[in-house]
Amino acid sequence: TNPTAAQQGIKALTALASHAPYKRLKPGQLAAAVSAMQAVLAFTGPERRDAAVRTSALACLATLLDNPITLTELRAPPKGVVLGFGPSRGLVERRSGGLEQVMESVLVIAAGETSDPNPVRVEGWRAAASILRHDLAVLDETWSRL
Repeated sequence: TNPTAAQQGIKALTALASHAPYKRLKPGQLAAAVSAMQAVLAFTGPERRDAAVRTSALACLATLLDNPITLTELRAPPKGVVLGFGPSRGLVERRSGGLEQVMESVLVIAAGETSDPNPVRVEGWRAAASILRHDLAVLDETWSRL
């Protein structure tokens, strides 16, 4: 995929997520969008180091996570498998649907453990703040693992 096309697609999803009437969406669509953004961030192809794509993915993730409905969907029991970052800085298999795993992945990026440039890290902190605005308790669970 062309990085510019990927970035524009992610920006379109961000615009949709910020203006969508959430009550009209089918349950699970917001959590699926979060899983898709985690997959973009965990991707190991040549676009992986594209800062614009990673910044857009984290901005989309922050927008999605700023919605309490998304957080409710993420607290549901895990359903599928998605890639995320582990404490060893490598890709690991994660169960999707876990708010703690999303928080851990975002904090690993924000802390600079993935060697991303500053704009990516700033969006990582923004995504973490979106979660913490609605659920401060998730920090205790995630911080102990990091």
